[in-house]
Amino acid sequence: DPFHAASAGVLPALLGGMCVEIHADRDPLFGGLSPEPIAPNLDALRDEVRCRRASVGLAFDGDGDRLGAVDERGRVVTAQEVLAVLALHLRRVRRESGAIVKTVSCTALLDAIAKQEGLQLVETPIGFKHIAAKMASDKVLIGGEESGGYGIPRHLPERDGAYSGLLLLEAVAAARAPLSHLVRRLQSEFGPWAYRRVDVHLPEGTILRDDFADRIQTALAARLPAMGFTVARWNRLDGVKAIGDDGWLLVRPSGTEPVVRVYAEARRPAAVSRLLATGKGIVYSEARA
Repeated sequence: DPFHAASAGVLPALLGGMCVEIHADRDPLFGGLSPEPIAPNLDALRDEVRCRRASVGLAFDGDGDRLGAVDERGRVVTAQEVLAVLALHLRRVRRESGAIVKTVSCTALLDAIAKQEGLQLVETPIGFKHIAAKMASDKVLIGGEESGGYGIPRHLPERDGAYSGLLLLEAVAAARAPLSHLVRRLQSEFGPWAYRRVDVHLPEGTILRDDFADRIQTALAARLPAMGFTVARWNRLDGVKAIGDDGWLLVRPSGTEPVVRVYAEARRPAAVSRLLATGKGIVYSEARA
């Protein structure tokens, strides 16, 4: 599903009859769709995969640099899971090496993979330009961000949705197993991780104080232990990130919108919900202060 945009026709040209394309006609209005390959926009692709009993569903954003994926059951595979699958494929099947580079909002799965495989793990501020800079200066296996943008420097030091999609297909073919199996293998080896992000939209005209980040950290330090979350360390690389043994919470103002983004990852979905609720409540309180 190229969402009527730049990637239309690319995979059919490469894969021929192996590939069926939807939303393929070029349309500057994207057919009224939001050309972003995230779960709320992938219903048509999920239905098509189930209807045709396809192996994998792939979706690309408007300019073709981001990838979304659906497994053979019609389940949306998260960007975090796709990135982890690609990293393991490059390492264990292609036998390639180099650092795994991720933005501060990416999954802890990559930390576990890097440790298991003896690779360096590099964390950057949000924005692929930071990952690209690492690719230009260091030996990198793969770089990725939570929005579904992946860069493989053996190809080019930038995101490429079509190349990432082909590499994901290669991983499925090499495993001789469906995509859902690759995701289950991740969970079996590295444990289950649940991940979610929410956006806190601020009232028009809200100006965050210069000490907003400090106030957020102080509030989190007071609130998180009360809910059973022990902070092992703080990360102020981009926003405020509280990191524990079994999860983390990140609060970060957007650089382009009147929004504060709250990210959380934990072993259980219920824990993610509690972390997000705490983060949102603190953001609302501090934005009004």
